[in-house]
Amino acid sequence: MAKDDILTRFKAKDYNNALEEILEKKEFSNDVKNLLLNMLYKVETGYNDYKKVKIDVLDKKIIIGEIINSINENCMGIKLITPKEKINNKNKRFKINYEDNSITTYPIERYLLRAVYNLSYQEVQTNGIEKMIKDSFSRFMNIAYSNDTYEIIRDFDGWNWSTDVNEIDNFEYNVVYQNLKILTNNEYLYKIKNNEDGEIDFDKNTRIELQKNIEKPKVDEFMKYFYKSILILNKHRYDEMEKMQEIKDEKEKELERLEDKERFIEELNKEEKKYKLKIKKIENILNDPKGLNEEFRKRNSELDDNSKIFSLSNLTEILVDEKRIYEKKIEKISEKILKEKYTEDEEKNKKILTFINDLDLESTFNKDKTLIKLQKIFLKCFMEFINKAENRKQVLELIYTLRYYCLIYYNNKFQIKDVKELKEDLNKIRKELILKSMQIKMFNELSINEDINLQIIEPIFELRNIDLDNIEIRISEDIVNNNKIKVEYLDNGISEETNEIKVENIRQSKGLKFNKKIKLFN
Repeated sequence: MAKDDILTRFKAKDYNNALEEILEKKEFSNDVKNLLLNMLYKVETGYNDYKKVKIDVLDKKIIIGEIINSINENCMGIKLITPKEKINNKNKRFKINYEDNSITTYPIERYLLRAVYNLSYQEVQTNGIEKMIKDSFSRFMNIAYSNDTYEIIRDFDGWNWSTDVNEIDNFEYNVVYQNLKILTNNEYLYKIKNNEDGEIDFDKNTRIELQKNIEKPKVDEFMKYFYKSILILNKHRYDEMEKMQEIKDEKEKELERLEDKERFIEELNKEEKKYKLKIKKIENILNDPKGLNEEFRKRNSELDDNSKIFSLSNLTEILVDEKRIYEKKIEKISEKILKEKYTEDEEKNKKILTFINDLDLESTFNKDKTLIKLQKIFLKCFMEFINKAENRKQVLELIYTLRYYCLIYYNNKFQIKDVKELKEDLNKIRKELILKSMQIKMFNELSINEDINLQIIEPIFELRNIDLDNIEIRISEDIVNNNKIKVEYLDNGISEETNEIKVENIRQSKGLKFNKKIKLFN
């Protein structure tokens, strides 16, 4: 069954029937079939919360259809093992045999889903400048895309949003992907990853997409560190680096020649003249039977027995082919001589060299510095989204998006919000977004003191409440210290988080309602 057929033949709630139709053709055990059905059930159960938290996600029908399609086309066998058995694999959760497209996994839905995604690896088709790091780019898009969608079952159970850091792989790939996705959009990246438009110029199209909301200098800086990051993350990047160094040397020489226009055109004219003389010589031979015989004897005298030219007619064909080759060479030279083509070549070479120089191949790569730099650029770009937001819906989506970003795990120890190099940037951007929210009266009035209001609202970027807009707060005085107030953040009446706020004295908190539940969002 083709992918399009699956996506058009079932509604999201009818995935059981669609999967059953496929499983009839597969020799899976009943336990495997039940696990697959439970897996899709969990995807459907967690989807609404997943969408609420992340905002920009694929339609549920597309996600489920893509999973079912992968099971149909890519998965030839699934073996379940008991917890007592060990999987001889680095992640120790599942193992894929790519020779027969089979999966070995523990009977846990999230492990099975991750394995299904990993089995669906496909090369991303591009024809832009990013093609020079095609392996790094394809690895990035496949690994990061599966991580992004896999969250639906890993972190959402239909009731809560929680993340177990031990269940996360490829932290850095996810961070970089979320940067790119937030600044572009999910649908755009889905089309690229799945080659929906055939070979595309990713670099050109992504810059166009980014410049809809972000100034060009920031876009250029972001793309520079985006490419640098995905190359650094690819452990198999060395072949690409070696090839790019060769391209760099070649383009520098060519650019040097191009920059001397008069000498460049003179060399092209010499080259053109040389090929014209060769064509003239061939024409003379073809038009002179004696000359043709002479050429036949001359060529055969220089060839070994296995390579001899059989006849004069065979030589004629060879000479005609050689003439065509020289004519094509002259054609290309004529094109280069034209000013338009000359300028195009020069700009193309400069673009290639800029791309390679930005990657800084000759230096020692520092992964952490590069990723931190990318985050700082990302936050500058995100600030432009805040500046351009005009209404409640846009601002609310930015609040959810920034909250999600803050809670992404940067590595196995820290979330983005805890990375010391980013704290100052994050504090600034949180404050700007809250002030923007207050300007359009998104929050209920809490105090006449703006600084206290900011301190009360700011912790929402670290709360895991699925519906931020339903949060209530309860404020109380600190009995021991009159220079503090305590703020509780409530979800359905249950205290989820408590924050202490310093004040010069309790009178500074004038306007606050103590010991009452107050809806935070207006």
